[in-house]
Amino acid sequence: MSTMQSELPRFIDIGVNFTDPIFRGKYRGHQKHADDFNDVVKRSLAAGVQSIIITGGSLHESREALDIAKTLGVFATAGCHPTRSAEFDKYRGGPDAYLAGLDKLIASRLKGSGRVVAVGECGLDYDRLHFANEDTQRKHFRAQLSLAKKYSLPLFLHSRAAHRDFVQILTEEGFAENGGKDVGGKGGVVHSFTGTVDEARELMDMGFHISINGCGLKTAENLATAASIPLDRLMLETDAPWCSMTTAHASHAYLVSSFPSSQPPRKGAGKGKGNPNNAPAASPSASSSTPTIPAPSGSLPSDLAALYNPQPRCPPERFVAGQVVKGRNEPCATGLVAHVMAQLLGVSLEEVSEAAWRNTVEVFGLGGENLHESFGIESKMVVPQDKSSAVEQVTAKVAEFDIKNEEWPSL
Repeated sequence: MSTMQSELPRFIDIGVNFTDPIFRGKYRGHQKHADDFNDVVKRSLAAGVQSIIITGGSLHESREALDIAKTLGVFATAGCHPTRSAEFDKYRGGPDAYLAGLDKLIASRLKGSGRVVAVGECGLDYDRLHFANEDTQRKHFRAQLSLAKKYSLPLFLHSRAAHRDFVQILTEEGFAENGGKDVGGKGGVVHSFTGTVDEARELMDMGFHISINGCGLKTAENLATAASIPLDRLMLETDAPWCSMTTAHASHAYLVSSFPSSQPPRKGAGKGKGNPNNAPAASPSASSSTPTIPAPSGSLPSDLAALYNPQPRCPPERFVAGQVVKGRNEPCATGLVAHVMAQLLGVSLEEVSEAAWRNTVEVFGLGGENLHESFGIESKMVVPQDKSSAVEQVTAKVAEFDIKNEEWPSL
């Protein structure tokens, strides 16, 4: 059935970096184009992204994330990213004062609009040790786990090239089973997952969920891992403005219809690491239990492609109001991730969107809210069947949405 006659799939993007100045047109301290934050939000809503979780990557950034979440009527995390963990030691008053600051912030925002729903983004990142060494990361990851126990909050976790230490710390702190329920924990999610099939299974056995974005669909090995995630453990995200899906990624074979003909696949697209086929397969070095990766099985309908991957796009230096900026990922692309996952799991787009929705609501305790009421939009938006495009019909519902710049914290 055409999406013009059915409900638009609904999403919660669980990882959006809305505190990043790029969403205000500022790149590395330089203003390259006008603030187009409102347009980003409108495109997200039009694409069925009915709520988001804004990630906090430091004490200061967590405050900003929660303020933005309150204005939007969505949710946020509070914590310190492993690459920022040196801030604990540099903070006036030292690590204890920094942790106390996070503690106070969480305690003050547990209820009401824009509340904190997870401790994080915290964890380990051994790919970028030039920001913080291993000892620093391990020490302050452990410290943040105490906040999840104290407030019975889920964890919003980051693990990159550090799986063994990551699991060891979680285990030593009581999170080895049922997501840490016995020590006051409430599980959580390992976001932007790029690990192996076996690593994903170990984390799921511990009681955690796995979230996938474009970075987790780059290679054949990534696709094998994504294909191993059961629907009841899956969440979706963009990690915007990062982790865009491109024609150079293995996932492109599953998205060809979503990209305009003016952007032909680059040499090697869909191959991952050396796989010559259109349907990527796991490398010989992958686990022997690695599943067979299904071949691309269905084109994304053009009306949904227009919502999830709006065209045309403009470079930041030649900004055109209302267009998506090239190289900047947005929450509207959550549907692209879901479309790839649907093919990998052999189910419909709607099954993926609903499963991820249920998991997110359950883990982060979002069931008590009307997630869309702040925008005056129904929980499931129906796309009418007439001569107007899906983009025009759904965007019309959010056309009056506006945020005055003075209402937002400066970034």
